[in-house]
Amino acid sequence: VNVTFRPAVGNVTFPSNAPTAVCQGETNTYTALANNSTNITYSLNPPNSGSISNMGVVSWNATYRGPASVIATAEGECDPQTDSIVVFVRAEVTSPVFPSSFPDTVCAADVFSFSASSQDADSIVYQLITQNAGAVTQTATDEAEITWDANFSGNASINAVATGCGPIRTGSRTVFVQGAVQRPDFPNFPDNR
Repeated sequence: VNVTFRPAVGNVTFPSNAPTAVCQGETNTYTALANNSTNITYSLNPPNSGSISNMGVVSWNATYRGPASVIATAEGECDPQTDSIVVFVRAEVTSPVFPSSFPDTVCAADVFSFSASSQDADSIVYQLITQNAGAVTQTATDEAEITWDANFSGNASINAVATGCGPIRTGSRTVFVQGAVQRPDFPNFPDNR
């Protein structure tokens, strides 16, 4: 009796550098390997998250956001092996928006803490555009404070620059810096004593 030994299909492995966080509309490669396989097929779950080629190249849907699974099934002479990798598809960053409570007028020499919001931003960096108006300090990922110059008075523009998926987005806000009140200066009255 002749017995033919057919080796078992090995475990499916994805590349160690396969991204698990991607941007909408991107193309990424998830080519898997499995010992003793004769063919590897790919699929996405949910299917509307994008499209995947027979080489494991994924084109992510430009409107899908959320988790998705890349599934690879290795076929061979014996039972197939399947594995998957979970990927989070991120939306494009939105333009930063300053809160409605952001003041229209501030006082010179004051220290003013503030923040803006932007969906899906990795970080927001703040810039004080108006020269000599003061100094801005980043205090957290999306927060900052401005120390207004004691000698400045007038309009000052602040930019919030958000980075993440897609192009960099910028939001702006203009405030009026009220000059510091000067100490009264009395005229020289004649001494009638």
